[in-house]
Amino acid sequence: MSVTRTFALIGEGARTTALVTGGTITAGGEVSATAESTQTAAVDTDSVSVAGIGVAVVTPSSRILAATRATLSSPIASQGARITATSANTVRTDVALLSITGLSVGVTHSLAEIADSAATEALVSLSGSAFNAGAGDVTVRAASANSAHAIVRQSGGGLITVSLLDAEATVDAVTRASVQAASATSRTFTVGADADNTVHAAASLFNISLGGGSGVSATATLPQSAGILAMVTLTGSGLAASGDVTVAAESDNTVSADVGRTVGGVISINGGVSSGARIQAPTTASFTGAITASTGVSVTADASNRVDADMRSTGISLVEAGRSNTVALIGASAATTASFGTHALATTGDVEVVATAVNIADVDTDTLAGGLGAFDFSQPTAQIQSATRAVFAGAQTGGTGLRVEAESANTAQIQAGLKSFGGVAAGRPRRSRSSTPTRSPRPRSRRAPSSSPRRRDRRPRGLAQHRDGHLRCRRGRRHRGEHERPRAEVRAGTSSSLLGRVGTASTPGGASLTMYTHAVDTATAALSSSGGGVANINTGRATALVQTTVATYLGGAGGSIVHVSGDMALSAQSNPAAISSFRTSGGGAVNVSTNNATATATPTLRLVISDDSVVTAGGSITMGVAFNSTARPSRRPSTSSSRSPSPTTRSASRRRTA
Repeated sequence: MSVTRTFALIGEGARTTALVTGGTITAGGEVSATAESTQTAAVDTDSVSVAGIGVAVVTPSSRILAATRATLSSPIASQGARITATSANTVRTDVALLSITGLSVGVTHSLAEIADSAATEALVSLSGSAFNAGAGDVTVRAASANSAHAIVRQSGGGLITVSLLDAEATVDAVTRASVQAASATSRTFTVGADADNTVHAAASLFNISLGGGSGVSATATLPQSAGILAMVTLTGSGLAASGDVTVAAESDNTVSADVGRTVGGVISINGGVSSGARIQAPTTASFTGAITASTGVSVTADASNRVDADMRSTGISLVEAGRSNTVALIGASAATTASFGTHALATTGDVEVVATAVNIADVDTDTLAGGLGAFDFSQPTAQIQSATRAVFAGAQTGGTGLRVEAESANTAQIQAGLKSFGGVAAGRPRRSRSSTPTRSPRPRSRRAPSSSPRRRDRRPRGLAQHRDGHLRCRRGRRHRGEHERPRAEVRAGTSSSLLGRVGTASTPGGASLTMYTHAVDTATAALSSSGGGVANINTGRATALVQTTVATYLGGAGGSIVHVSGDMALSAQSNPAAISSFRTSGGGAVNVSTNNATATATPTLRLVISDDSVVTAGGSITMGVAFNSTARPSRRPSTSSSRSPSPTTRSASRRRTA
């Protein structure tokens, strides 16, 4: 028996810290605290085993626990302040195993982790004290580039072999820029958090033996604790700025899991093939507190989330039995939120609260099972549950306009392929999603390119990726598939809300108001199955579901006063599409085939002005809702398909001049 444990660790004590603390700091210039780090932990393991009887346990790991943090915790009286934290963290665990034995049992767990303690934070922690930067500029910024890769590969054979492989990759570290103080004074005031997170887990097994079993899994996760947060909290008199105020959170998250299994022999038992990619991390920009003076205010959250789960399984033996589970999930906690709280806002310029998100969940499965008796059961799922929200709850006076907008493009897609043959062949492929060309919401505003370390180019916001929805080359293109009960689901909400007030009943609070909410929500499931044998039993179900809410709300509880001197435009637009299809073939002395495709779209579209609200405009007031106002792109017909809804248009508008 052999036990191999290799690890690379950057511990908590290796943190990079810039700290300004003590009594009140008085400076004629700028106060600055900067923390920068580049951290890499890597493990590379190769093993060859030739034995009659062998038992092996291999547990390699690479981990980063050290934080990068810049903190100001002393009251200041200066001419400007700059608090910045920048990190580039990389963990990689790569394992390659070759085993040839008569009788063997092997367990391998590969771990790559950037832990929650490895946070990247720029903090102003002055609870109860003043943050006085005088006539200087304030910049508080945190930027991170986190990359975690866990890879395990095993090949070999023997008489009887049992192999269990597991690859796990996690980025659990927050990226946070935060200001907490009683009050603040500055010229421009900028708080920003920017993160690029890449998480990848891959496990593959190739084994030829007379008999045995195997289990292969890959899990990649960006949990809720790895949020991208830009936050300002002022508990006293608020912020007096002679320039612009900007709070921005931006994220680019890619999480993928890839599993491959190829086995052959007399009897082969698949203990489970699992591929899971999940994002739960929120992207949040918020301002809580009063702004007593400014030349413009911008609160924006911009997120790009992508999860990919791929599974390829081939088993050929006299008796082959297997099951698999493939999941791509963007969870409810991965919301994109921009908000201004319930406090006064005074400005001479534009005010914007904008949230933008592009979310893609993609599943590819491809299964081949063959032998005298072949049984394969598989369950793939692609789900998007995250909301996109823009909320203004303040009380605005002055300014050239207020803009509250939320835009999202949510695409869940599965492509599932299953082939089984044998004396008795049974397969249950369920739903799969494949991609369709979709257009993301048009950008309403653009910021300067991010300068975070090692940042990749971001995809244009104006156009989402066009993707082929049919089976394609592995690795070069993505296939989406889910077996057993595959489901492609979009259960997301997109909303813009004005819950506060603008001006008073007698005095305009700004020159104009624009509220805009738009969502493109697409779920596509495509299933392909075939089988053959003396008895062939095949059941499959492809399901695509869109259950979303797109809403524009004006007015809080008890109503709101909204008074502008110029025009007012309120709109909500929804473009939902659910598409499912299947192709099936099979034959045998006994052939039973039951397949169905189901597409369901139950969107909710709202434009609401609450009771007791008073809306006054010196110019025109325009309100409109549009449902699938542009027809979806056509698709090549499958053997059978279900689509919902058909392109239709519903719109309403009215004008009123005060």
